[in-house]
Amino acid sequence: MEQKKLFNIGTILLLATVVVLAIYGILYVITGSPAITGALAYIGKSEAEINAFDPELMIILSYQLRVLGIAYMSLGIAYIFIINFGFRKKEKWAWIATLIAIVGFVVPLMLMSISVMGIDIDVIILIIVLIIQIVGAIITYKSFFGAE
Repeated sequence: MEQKKLFNIGTILLLATVVVLAIYGILYVITGSPAITGALAYIGKSEAEINAFDPELMIILSYQLRVLGIAYMSLGIAYIFIINFGFRKKEKWAWIATLIAIVGFVVPLMLMSISVMGIDIDVIILIIVLIIQIVGAIITYKSFFGAE
């Protein structure tokens, strides 16, 4: 019974991270503005100053944020499918796919976010999301690979 509770808690933690990733993705894609992130503080200039100095730089920064948003949304959609179609059925491929998503996609997205935004509240939230994903994967491990 305790293992079932841990599995449910881990699944809820992973679903909560999916929601956060999707929200960040939607915000980045819709706005494409570095004003919603800490990128302007990281650069040390305002949007108007960047646009006056080099309009192409502002366009590139906006596109980079939108691509980052698409990556976050895609990862969120993939997580939803993994959790709904494999994770809840306790299929081993789903846990492995979750691990691959964390190590292969979430960590690089975090590093890309840091390169675009610097260290600010958004990146701290995303690091907390990464930690929650790792905890969710760890506490569900025994449900997938434990003694049957």
